[in-house]
Amino acid sequence: MLAGAKWAAIVGNPLRRSYRLSRMKRHLALILALAVIIAACGGDEGDSATTTAPPTIDPDQRILEVRYEGGFAPVEFLFSQPPAYTLYADGRLVFQGPQPAIFPGPLMPSLQVVDIGVDGLSQVLAAVEAAGLPDITEVINNDANQFVADAPNTVITYTDENGDHIYNVYALGITDQDPELNSLQNLITVLDNVAFSSPDAGEYPIEQLQVIVSPAFNDGGGDLRPTIEPWPLTTAPADLPDFVVELKCIVIDGAEAQDVLPIFQAANQLTFFEDGGTDYRFTVRPLLVGEEGCRAG
Repeated sequence: MLAGAKWAAIVGNPLRRSYRLSRMKRHLALILALAVIIAACGGDEGDSATTTAPPTIDPDQRILEVRYEGGFAPVEFLFSQPPAYTLYADGRLVFQGPQPAIFPGPLMPSLQVVDIGVDGLSQVLAAVEAAGLPDITEVINNDANQFVADAPNTVITYTDENGDHIYNVYALGITDQDPELNSLQNLITVLDNVAFSSPDAGEYPIEQLQVIVSPAFNDGGGDLRPTIEPWPLTTAPADLPDFVVELKCIVIDGAEAQDVLPIFQAANQLTFFEDGGTDYRFTVRPLLVGEEGCRAG
């Protein structure tokens, strides 16, 4: 659990006021540093901010990630889901766009990106502070497994100068009796609001793709029939790196990624790819800046 005793000690400590002030100063300092980055990257905060000393934070530094892991789903699905939210130091928030509730759905998930600006960053980081993420290293909370089975874990990773701060909670939202979990749920609500309330969100520019390849399943007949397309990759099926179980996995980028991107964007979950008389099923997703693909966790 997130140091419940620690928080109790803080509440009962006569130094509570100075502790909270130090947290506020740290929060404000980070906001100011990120504001400089946003201005330098073409934000709308005015040119005066660019006269400040150069920040030490990399604009591509991931400062917050929310990811859903596990649950009852096929293994390739578990390894193919992008983070629900990824926030970078320059104010870019990458998030999963709406997915149509149909089968077969699109082969690739929809990723959107929006610049949330200093105001959005302030809201998110205030929620991060309220959740106590800067004060933990790693917490795993499986309390909800007594209420529900086969639910995913919500993994929230906040990154600052001290490294990663990870809260991994099973079936977040199943109960509202824990103030700590409520604060984590509130953080996700804040991300929802800053992401989906902006009219300026656009398609995330794709530079790398993770492609998981498996044997094509029997479609079982009926009205839904697979579409068979020619093998699109420069690497033959037999030469693909082994991943897990019967899966192969490869990361493609550069010209090859741009060549196959229109093919994957036009495909759906019943689009199979044929090589040498054998059909293969692809599970494809874009990789974000700083992500390493084909990792078996």
